[in-house]
Amino acid sequence: MKFIEDVIKFWIKEYHIDGLRFDAAKQIDNFEVLKHFDFISHSLRSPFYTVAEYMPAISEIVKPHGPVDGVWRNIVPSFQNLFEFPGNTILFNRFLQAGNPAYEDQYSYATSVVNFCSCHDNERFLYLLHQINYFDDEAIKRIKITTAWLMTTVGLPLIWMGEEWCEDKIRGDEDRTRKINKIDWSLLTKTSQRSLFELYRKLITFRKSSSAIKSDNVTFLCHDSDKHIVAYHRWSNENNESIVALFNLSLKDQQTYSINNWPKNGRWQELISQSEIQIHNNEFNIDLKSYEFKIFAFKD
Repeated sequence: MKFIEDVIKFWIKEYHIDGLRFDAAKQIDNFEVLKHFDFISHSLRSPFYTVAEYMPAISEIVKPHGPVDGVWRNIVPSFQNLFEFPGNTILFNRFLQAGNPAYEDQYSYATSVVNFCSCHDNERFLYLLHQINYFDDEAIKRIKITTAWLMTTVGLPLIWMGEEWCEDKIRGDEDRTRKINKIDWSLLTKTSQRSLFELYRKLITFRKSSSAIKSDNVTFLCHDSDKHIVAYHRWSNENNESIVALFNLSLKDQQTYSINNWPKNGRWQELISQSEIQIHNNEFNIDLKSYEFKIFAFKD
């Protein structure tokens, strides 16, 4: 314990790091030790962020009742089940519980979770989609809607290098810690991969400037178990910013889908297309293609 404490102090003092990830926190199995390391870290630098790799994620490990600031959460299994068994209401309801950390107030703060689709311990998301027979544009379409969820839901997004353009090299289990697995930059020359990269660019730029997306605030406007439509409202108490993210998580196109509890009347702009809508009487009707998403920002 003293050795790890000295290591933490060295890295913070010498290299000015502002965060730590505790690997295999479930195997450490000692919240008091993690609490001590967290205290040491925060006492040496502020702001500082501590996150635990505790799989599967539990809310008990994060503050205000747990020892660290955040915990890793893999959102892919929930999406993979939805994509493998489209139209399954039971899986859709499970997805709502698992896909968004704030759905049942499991976590107190937006910083309580680090959401990810892929990391060094898992196969690439595209590879997993290939295993359930989604390829090319059909796979990219599902990755895009998952990415939109990742970047707008409550929590901090983790992006593994190459996810931005659908890197799909297989990690495998044999000698994976020694395997050379270089990023394939040439994938960016492909139209579909490039479009995903541009989506990431827009969403990252948006997150950096949005106090609503970085806030703890979220309200579900709808979670339609029959049509598999989800919409949630993110807003900031610091300014007048409001964001609505809307998802069609089904194989079916939806015509004139109605939401009658839109948070604000007035002019809204869709983030990706830059198109504008006018909301009256807190009602909005929209056509949504299969696995299409929209992200609207309130203007005035």
